[in-house]
Amino acid sequence: MTFYPTTEVPYELQMLIDGELDREEKLLWTGRPKSTRFVWRTMPIVLFAIPWTAFAVFWVVMAWYGTSQAEDAPKGFQVCFPLFGVPFILIGLGMLSTPLCTILRTRRTAYALTNQRALIIIQGRQTKIESLESEQLTNITKQIRKDGSGDLIFNPGWTAEIPFKNVHNIKPGENGFFGIPQVNEVEQIIREMIEEDANARRQEGNHE
Repeated sequence: MTFYPTTEVPYELQMLIDGELDREEKLLWTGRPKSTRFVWRTMPIVLFAIPWTAFAVFWVVMAWYGTSQAEDAPKGFQVCFPLFGVPFILIGLGMLSTPLCTILRTRRTAYALTNQRALIIIQGRQTKIESLESEQLTNITKQIRKDGSGDLIFNPGWTAEIPFKNVHNIKPGENGFFGIPQVNEVEQIIREMIEEDANARRQEGNHE
């Protein structure tokens, strides 16, 4: 089995990885998604959110000013009418925070390869740990960039089960290793792991 340098993983995520390993399981590689890989994809949302939020704030201010100048308007109306714009402001702020949420998600995501399987760990209020055995990794789509980083999408045929129509829009950590450096080397580790695991299974069958 060929070993390659691993990407540094935060201590808490590394502890989660170590806690998942069986006694005879060996850790071959760990990695994390690059935040910039996903932040750029949120830019259209941010660009849309800027005028949306600005208009919502403008509407609330003008609504408040207009109702405050209307002497014959009920006091409750003067207070409540401008509040109709507040949900739109909150929606805009939510869209503007998309890059930050994406960065936080990638920082809570870790990938690992052992001599038996692949692990995808997303830490949060409820930590999600996905384990893919070697036979589930035989169908891989690779996307590579000029700097050697890229994506490894596992079993692309499964993407219909994910609430995204296009695999390019999958969130970091879902159904593959995304935004990882040295994507060719990581793919090679997977290929070797699959081959060695298949050989071990054949040997066990022969002994039986």
